Amino acid sequence: MNDLRSADVHILVVEDSSAQAFKLRHLLLGRFGKVTVAAHGGEALPLMEADPPTLVISDVKMPEMDGYELCRRIRASEQFAKIPVILITALTDPSEAIKGLQCGASGFLTKPYEEDHLLARIQFLLANPDLRRPNSETGVEVTLAGHKYFIASEREQILDLLFSTYELAIWKNRELQVATEKLEAQTVELQRSNRELEQFAAVASHDLQEPLRMVSSYLGLLERRATEKLNDKEKSFMHFAVDGAVRMQRMITDLLTYSRVSTHIGEFVPTDLNAVLADALVNLEAARAEHGATITHDVLPTVSIDKPRFVQLFQNLIGNALKFTAPDRPPEVRIGCARQGNDWLFSVRDNGIGIEEQNFERVFELFQRLHSRSEYPGTGIGLAVCKKIVERHGGRLWLESEIGKGTTFHFTVPAERVGA
Repeated sequence: MNDLRSADVHILVVEDSSAQAFKLRHLLLGRFGKVTVAAHGGEALPLMEADPPTLVISDVKMPEMDGYELCRRIRASEQFAKIPVILITALTDPSEAIKGLQCGASGFLTKPYEEDHLLARIQFLLANPDLRRPNSETGVEVTLAGHKYFIASEREQILDLLFSTYELAIWKNRELQVATEKLEAQTVELQRSNRELEQFAAVASHDLQEPLRMVSSYLGLLERRATEKLNDKEKSFMHFAVDGAVRMQRMITDLLTYSRVSTHIGEFVPTDLNAVLADALVNLEAARAEHGATITHDVLPTVSIDKPRFVQLFQNLIGNALKFTAPDRPPEVRIGCARQGNDWLFSVRDNGIGIEEQNFERVFELFQRLHSRSEYPGTGIGLAVCKKIVERHGGRLWLESEIGKGTTFHFTVPAERVGA
């Protein structure tokens, strides 16, 4: 290090984040003789006057005086011009490198930085004093994004800074490669998990349901044949057993429906949602007639979707409105839509019993029920399925409601799907 011992090195850290400053100071104190900390450039300059450092490490974004201005002031000072300055920056814009070159920085680091990379950069700058000469009158002109910049620095300084920036890019590229490899491994693992889930679904649809159907069937047969020989308590026991088997069978069926939303991915194709809604309404015709419901809708757009899933989405949301009706009025359901930026915003509004605000999120969870089975049938999985379908299409689902006045479910779908 050209006879400069580590114990003689004094490093000035300029960082407005106390946590970052503490971390950096702790790292450097174990390797160099002295570390001083300043909160911003305006605080750093008086400290340099009192005790000139060997090297400065400065954050770029700081109050009062940023890192670029501090670096310019150091380079403009006859006393401090030779002190190397390392700037810590996001380096998200190529113009940041130009600013660093113009102000005379000796290197860049990005947050979060690798400690070994920082220490290697410090050692290199301390071991190469020729890179710390004052700026000359000559310089180079560079063009970036159609703009010309003049950089009045020694060519050695310019090349070193460019190489340090290139080194940083290589470092980040390696990190990106590692992250990409991890993502690819996770994708393979996810595909394997999905295959296992599909296998489980196949087993559950037959091997689990078949014994339940047998239990339910024989219990029902026993209930019909032995009903005259059983007392009231025994009849209630039998009824509970039959009902439990039927409900378990329904829960397995609904759970399989939920799992298939993720594992059975259909093709996303441009589809007329008016036709999709019509299919859903045909499936709900018996419930609509039973309740004397009025169902109206806006003219719906053509959107790139998985059609069977959207039939299921409309059927669940409208079916929910037909189920939770108010006792004093016939149900009215209105399906609306409007363009909102890059999305289509849909709404399914009813005049039913409403939902309390504290249950707005709970209703989208698996098997969550707000009412007893005697009041309203079902397993409490329909809205969880709706949420999964909407999220699979790149949208979101939420609700607004007022007790006694009704509920409106809102969901979005991208108007134009990338790659569609």
